[in-house]
Amino acid sequence: MFHLWARTLQAIAAENRNAPFDAIHAFWADEPGWVAALAGSRLGVPTVISIAGGELIGLRDIGYGAQLLPGRRALIHWGLRRADHVTAGSRYLLNIAHSHLPQRQWRKLSLAPLGVDTSLFSPPPSAKRTGEGSGVGAIVLNVGSLTPVKDQETLLRAMAKIPPARLRIAGSGPLKTRLNELAKALGIEGRVELLGEIDHGQMPAMYRAADVFAQASRHEAQGMAALEAAACGLSVVGTAVGVLPEIGRAVPVGDADALADAIRFGLSGVGESAREKVVEEYSLARAVERFLRLYSPPP
Repeated sequence: MFHLWARTLQAIAAENRNAPFDAIHAFWADEPGWVAALAGSRLGVPTVISIAGGELIGLRDIGYGAQLLPGRRALIHWGLRRADHVTAGSRYLLNIAHSHLPQRQWRKLSLAPLGVDTSLFSPPPSAKRTGEGSGVGAIVLNVGSLTPVKDQETLLRAMAKIPPARLRIAGSGPLKTRLNELAKALGIEGRVELLGEIDHGQMPAMYRAADVFAQASRHEAQGMAALEAAACGLSVVGTAVGVLPEIGRAVPVGDADALADAIRFGLSGVGESAREKVVEEYSLARAVERFLRLYSPPP
């Protein structure tokens, strides 16, 4: 590993000699972040680190997050303190980042979410969807890997309280068998579809065929699926992590009753789509604009 890091630093230095960098930007604050910060310090080049996942999280009960690894945690903090700019994709994550930096460095924190292709992810031509509100045809969509941090178990418990709506989960992972067993135990196996991996190009059609998007995650750095769903005109509901509180109805993590209420709200048709906000704040053009400002700050 140390050999790989040394080679990476050498390669960055060689590229900088060929054509000097305006900035070095690392996505993820663990190895990419501290390597970028070290390279920037040696070369005199400004460094941007984007927190992109669970680098600042430590959920011991499910073994999730880089903060559970003492050596990794130290490297992350070292890089963040030496970076010129640190970005997060949601206000939720930005608040967490404040606790990992001394107050005198808070000024270098900024909100800079990744962008969504709002042309590809757009509402159906007709306002009518496949589902029928809260009736038999209603479809609740969840997108995410079948892992503990996505907490589809809580989502299944919420769905058990909302007959006869159906749940589709797009994603694969080690908990597939466990989720199938839980659905059977809850008596909802006939209303739950575990779809496995779906090609990203097919996801717009998946969103357009649903009635509401539901997130059950215990942590999201940003939450691209929620943004894509909103861009497709869906009402978005779920746990108060990532961007969801900014674009939809948010509930506490792990609360199946509150999540069920939020899903009912979304299925009722009362909730409004956040597409307009996604277009204004989370488009690809806005993302590029924000990052370019960090790379080339005004004199």
